[in-house]
Amino acid sequence: MEMQSVVGAGAGVAGRKRPGVGPEPLATAEPEGASKRQRRKAAVSLRLLDDEEDSLVEKREGEAGQPGRARAVSPRQTAGSAAGLAQEAAKPAQPSALPGGEGTSEGDTSTVAAAAALRQALAAAAAAAPGEACLDMEGRQALDSVLSTAGAAGATALLAQAGLADKLPDEVLLLVVREAVGASTSFARSSLVAEALLLRALRALDSAPSRALAAALEHLASHNPQALLRSCLQPLLAAPSLNQHQAELLTRLAKGSLPPSLLPELLMAACGGFADSAMTHAGGPHAEHPAQPSGANWNEQSVGLLQAVLALKPDLHQASLQSLALALQGAAAVEQLRGSAKFAKLMMTAVRQYGSGLQEHKAALQAAAAGTKSFMDKSLAAAVAKL
Repeated sequence: MEMQSVVGAGAGVAGRKRPGVGPEPLATAEPEGASKRQRRKAAVSLRLLDDEEDSLVEKREGEAGQPGRARAVSPRQTAGSAAGLAQEAAKPAQPSALPGGEGTSEGDTSTVAAAAALRQALAAAAAAAPGEACLDMEGRQALDSVLSTAGAAGATALLAQAGLADKLPDEVLLLVVREAVGASTSFARSSLVAEALLLRALRALDSAPSRALAAALEHLASHNPQALLRSCLQPLLAAPSLNQHQAELLTRLAKGSLPPSLLPELLMAACGGFADSAMTHAGGPHAEHPAQPSGANWNEQSVGLLQAVLALKPDLHQASLQSLALALQGAAAVEQLRGSAKFAKLMMTAVRQYGSGLQEHKAALQAAAAGTKSFMDKSLAAAVAKL
């Protein structure tokens, strides 16, 4: 009985007709009482015969100059392709395959796959319930690949392609910063995170900062405070019209996150006295020849931040003191600050705290004191005169 079922099934397959091949298919029927095992063997025989016939058809069509018949992709094959794409997306991009680099193509497969995987991971994290957002292993590997590629090639467009240029929820931003920056993270990568992610968030800040945003800034400061200062805080301070929420967050960072050795550089940034490029990328917190300060961009929030920094009594060298004195002179011409008691108090703090060091800049401070119109005018002028 078993042999008859197999032979009968084989005859049925052999008799099926294909375009231009063989006769019409013959109807087959399983013998009555066939067991499950017999039916399974018959099915195996059918598949074997079908594959042999497919090969014969493709061979004949190939000899006749016709393309072979396309075969359907099984679900297992599809799943394998998806898994391969995920593995490719997780691989760090090699320097020889960076977008925009020499001898490379803009649409490098691994880079595009990593960017797509990261965008998907960020979207999933943003859609998660509060407190449950996370990046899975694939998302973390894609983030590493994207940051490595963007940092080496300067491909800021890649960050946008990966979703890092979008307005990320603060909780997701904190996840990304914690994953991207660690104890062994390079200055270059930390700077990229500070500029591309945190500076964007700070510039858009128009309400009280969330705990997640503050935690993201503090995390970067704990691992690479220079990168945070030079790639995030300095550009923010260079822009006019610092708002209340930005100033409060910067004050918090100055008091609790930045080391004392970087406070002079923060002060110079607020005064507009940026160091030259050599110092910014390789030097210390003090510049030999500071750029011209601008105090004309100050407002009440800027003054409050500077007052908080001076209260920490940073060790200011002559370059920093020069920047401070000239910035005070420029700020005294701002209409909003002329009658400000807060601005007058800032000047008084600077004069009393750094009196002997400010002697070389007495003329600038006298001009600044003459421009104020608050109730502290006389006492301020007298303090400057004693320098």
